[in-house]
Amino acid sequence: MKHCPELFIHALLGALVVLAASCGAPEVEVTVNPRSLMQKGRFKEARQILMEQEKGNPTPEGQALIALSFVAEQPDAGSRDQAKRVLKSAMNLGSTGEVLLAMCDEADVMPFATDLLVATFLVEAALGSVGLEPGKPAGVTDEMDAETRQRTGTRLTNILATSVEQHKDILPVGRIHALWKSALVLISDNSSELEFKGRPKFAFQTYLAQARLSSIIGLAAQGSMQASEMLEITVRIIESNESIRVSVECDLRSPVNTLRKALAYDRPRLSRLEKALEKAKGCTRGTYDPG
Repeated sequence: MKHCPELFIHALLGALVVLAASCGAPEVEVTVNPRSLMQKGRFKEARQILMEQEKGNPTPEGQALIALSFVAEQPDAGSRDQAKRVLKSAMNLGSTGEVLLAMCDEADVMPFATDLLVATFLVEAALGSVGLEPGKPAGVTDEMDAETRQRTGTRLTNILATSVEQHKDILPVGRIHALWKSALVLISDNSSELEFKGRPKFAFQTYLAQARLSSIIGLAAQGSMQASEMLEITVRIIESNESIRVSVECDLRSPVNTLRKALAYDRPRLSRLEKALEKAKGCTRGTYDPG
């Protein structure tokens, strides 16, 4: 019986702790991360939280996530238009480029953005927000400085390339080509001007996005006008930017051998590619950051 007092004291202390928790202890506020909800596919719930958070103090990042949530929840023309309206409205909060680049940043870390329908409607919403809907007269995009325009065009092309790599067997070539062509307007008003002086890293990023996308379309729609036009731009970027040629030939990230396969039917263009890369041959494949 000598242990009974100890048991009584422990029980009494436990009761006091419970009483304190129920009467006077502060409640712990649980914060729900809308990004985490979106990554789990809970788009409507995430959007409701974002809209509440953004009331009175909207941000480019928050508005970009709201636009993403519409397209991810139901990738169709209706959600595209909703996302486009959100993006256009958000451009009053900051620069046009800031909003679109924020959207690209968010899309890059969201697993659903690799879905082909989501990616195409998302890119179309972004392009539409600056008046570059495929098949329509180009709108005004001079609110962005040249470098921001180019970065935005390359990031949108990269979103397309990533989704196309996941869905090689079901490619709507005409639609992808139309979106690609509109994004190219952001990269270069004149597609013959594809030299990015003093920006070798950006030039290589642009090459990667263009090569990944054009190589797959080139293999899927060999000999088509769409494939030919896309492959031409990729070859021209390599020809115009000598500083990236070693990276194109030698870097493990570069899909140069897939590009060669896509150009196998087009001997003149393939010859131009090989001539441009002639001095880079014989390297060991690895990491070759340009610049």
